Amino acid sequence: MSSLPLNRREFIKRSAAAGAGTLLAAQLFGAPHVAGSDKLRFGLIGCGGRGTGAAADALMADRSVELIAVSDLFPDRVEAALDQIRERLKGHLGGDSAAIERVMKEQVKVSPSHQFSGWDNHEKLCSLAELDYIVTATPPVFRPHVVEAAVRHGKHMFIEKPVAVDPVGVRKMYALGEQARAKGLSVVAGTQRRYHPGYLEAFKRVQDGQIGEIVSAQAYWLADYFVGFPLRGAEDRPTNDMEYQVRNWLLYVWGSGDHIVEQHIHNMDVVNWFVGRVPETAYGVGGRAVEFDSQRYGDRFSHFAIEYDYGKDLLCSSICRQEPGTKSRVSERIQGTKGTLFLNDRELEMTGSKPWSFKRTPGFVSEFVLEHKELIRSIREGQPIDDIPDVTDSTLTMIAGRSAAYTGMQLQTEWIKQRSQENLTPDTLEFGEVPVPELRIPGQHKLV
Repeated sequence: MSSLPLNRREFIKRSAAAGAGTLLAAQLFGAPHVAGSDKLRFGLIGCGGRGTGAAADALMADRSVELIAVSDLFPDRVEAALDQIRERLKGHLGGDSAAIERVMKEQVKVSPSHQFSGWDNHEKLCSLAELDYIVTATPPVFRPHVVEAAVRHGKHMFIEKPVAVDPVGVRKMYALGEQARAKGLSVVAGTQRRYHPGYLEAFKRVQDGQIGEIVSAQAYWLADYFVGFPLRGAEDRPTNDMEYQVRNWLLYVWGSGDHIVEQHIHNMDVVNWFVGRVPETAYGVGGRAVEFDSQRYGDRFSHFAIEYDYGKDLLCSSICRQEPGTKSRVSERIQGTKGTLFLNDRELEMTGSKPWSFKRTPGFVSEFVLEHKELIRSIREGQPIDDIPDVTDSTLTMIAGRSAAYTGMQLQTEWIKQRSQENLTPDTLEFGEVPVPELRIPGQHKLV
């Protein structure tokens, strides 16, 4: 979002002050039914773990929303979607089986005629006239296709990050953002730290000058696992099969954008947000240091270290890693002339002339739910939220870092945005044989 409306900040503070269990129980079972005009119906596009998790978050955000349609490329994912949503609700409702079944009965209204699969599943779902908005968490390579269909059919959206895997997709998303704004559509992105009460308060304090002028930043997503392991659908399919690669999309750069784009975007989105702009250049290193066969485990790197230059002598060190047996760390640090801000989703601390701290308490309402609350509120009140520019900027930032590591060159972000012709989307989206990508070699890989 380019700006944070005051009513959103006040809304999130009120939500955070209430106990999560008490708040959700009151919303779901203690509050009176809302007027019919307040009922909103949504559809889920992409029925994997993140998609069904996001659908459960939406159901928890407001008792008067209904899930009425689901779609995925694969029929088996569609068939399993409602059971997975039921499983996801356990985390929200403490395993209370009666409460879970009540949600499934009162808020999940998916008929057989509203279950779609195939390469055009998103188009079929978005064309439903009774649908108010969509929730989508497909592989990132398909994000522009889904958003394009949603904009064409006038649907509000919750879209997961990142929103593209290459510069061609980034440019398409900027254009789709303009179309969505022209239609007055609300779009909330899965960069949920922007809806986290602690991060919102920290941002306000930085805007008020409490750490002075920002002079440097660090961003980390260091994981002790390799996303995509274990394999999905590996038993009876060759690696040059389109279905194998889509089911294991996290392993392929064309499907995920690599983990620097797919995962580390969360941390650098925070830096972009607090600094107030995207970096001018990216320069760094990366490689693969895991003992996985690249033929079966794709062409992703396992680590990146990027120096982002924001201009005006402001540098950010960005480090991400997915390697088993290593030490984990997921956080950001913002240094100013008067203090330093340490951030992660559990606790935040400001040191210097204006000390401050924030900790997640047992009654904390998840930012994953709060972002859906805000989307629902914006639709009802006719006050669109516009997350596309910022999440696309952050996607661009990560693609620039990835490309710098792949090529071994220092790259200008604006060149990537305006001129790069890199297009990772397969020419034909259909089942069949596709090439197995090879690992990039810095110094040899050329950027187009």
